Amino acid sequence: MKKFFSLLFTVAVVGVLAFFGAGCTPKGFDDNPKTDDIVISNGGTVVQKGDYLYFANGVAEVDSATSDNILGAIYRVKLNGGQVALDEDGYVVGAERVVGRVVGFPSGGMHIYGDYIYYVTPNLGVNYEGDELNEQIELRRININGTDDKSIYQASTTSTEVKWDMAAVNGTVYFVNLDSDELVLVNASNGDQKTIAHGVSTFVVDSRADYRAQDTFGENHNLIYYTRTATEDEMKDDTTLLGNLLCSAKLSDGEEKIIDSSDSEYKVIEMDDVRLIYENDGMIYERTSSRNRPILGFATYNKAILDNDQLYINTSTDLLIINLHNSTTVSSEYADCDTVNTLLMVRGNDIYYVNNTSVYRYKNSADRNQRSSTLLFGGDEDKFDMEKLYFDTTGFYVTAAEKITGEDDTERSFLARYDITNPSDIEHLAIFGEKMKPEEHN
Repeated sequence: MKKFFSLLFTVAVVGVLAFFGAGCTPKGFDDNPKTDDIVISNGGTVVQKGDYLYFANGVAEVDSATSDNILGAIYRVKLNGGQVALDEDGYVVGAERVVGRVVGFPSGGMHIYGDYIYYVTPNLGVNYEGDELNEQIELRRININGTDDKSIYQASTTSTEVKWDMAAVNGTVYFVNLDSDELVLVNASNGDQKTIAHGVSTFVVDSRADYRAQDTFGENHNLIYYTRTATEDEMKDDTTLLGNLLCSAKLSDGEEKIIDSSDSEYKVIEMDDVRLIYENDGMIYERTSSRNRPILGFATYNKAILDNDQLYINTSTDLLIINLHNSTTVSSEYADCDTVNTLLMVRGNDIYYVNNTSVYRYKNSADRNQRSSTLLFGGDEDKFDMEKLYFDTTGFYVTAAEKITGEDDTERSFLARYDITNPSDIEHLAIFGEKMKPEEHN
């Protein structure tokens, strides 16, 4: 699933641009990750592939986006033993700009598959009336060596909220975008696109934050699940059909299959290559190829994470852990931790979450006496920018947007990466342009 952010925006009519426009950088980087290197934390603003860390250089406003940005652009730095080289003030050294377009904004993000970075950026075009389209999103891809930057897809209809995600199936990369209520499927490998359905409210794909080209998956991995309203014609043709539909489509062809209908609205929550988690009429369900069962009564939730046979649900203030391993019974329990505002990630028996502006680790030990929550970092509301960009996760690091005041007295947000095994080790992922540098940084 796409991890953590959305942006309210208004989309104007866009002129059609050819797939794969002109490239930008004539000569690329000499040293690059291998094609089959493991990718960690796809979908966010910090992604690792092999020995390289790719990151958004802070947070930019969409109305200041150009093709030659420093703030918000994609940079990379080579890791040494998993760590970033830093100067005496803790700021990254040796970073190189991959592309000058902005990815550091609330609707931005990047995925790396094979030798390409696929990234979402503000549209720099104009419509037929000359109005700027920077409040729309554009999907682009660039070779991991920094060459051949090309446009793949642009949002084209009025929308109030961005919702997009990506997945790779058998070497083909797919981009799915909910553009207003229109669900669009894009083959990001060749630019083909198809509108799957209208009247869509939610969708989910098996995105996989950590990607290995050699991994194999169950049949669910090739599916999009989504919810939509039935049309009048559909309900006339099939009198058993109710007004709200739960549907699926294959990523490979986009052909729709209606799974079920209801008088109540559906909402798809999370999926993996085996199961779908969805909500209907106040109940949360698990659906697999062999069963469809309720697993939880009504609960207000912020986020859910599937990790093997465990479902972690962040309710309004609590964390609920549901064991889905048994095919006949479902067991669940609340974690013995403080208020959970946002669930970040699950790594083995360790669960990471946000409470206000602090990040905690909860040890979910089999021995109840060993369960505990530990404050990792945070607590300073003046330090973290909770409005523009939320906490992102990369492997065993947590990256947060920190406010930095430059020499020009302008406050900007840059990323800081915390080692969750030793949170006092902070890597400031910030490349400063003119007058952006803080006064205390020489």
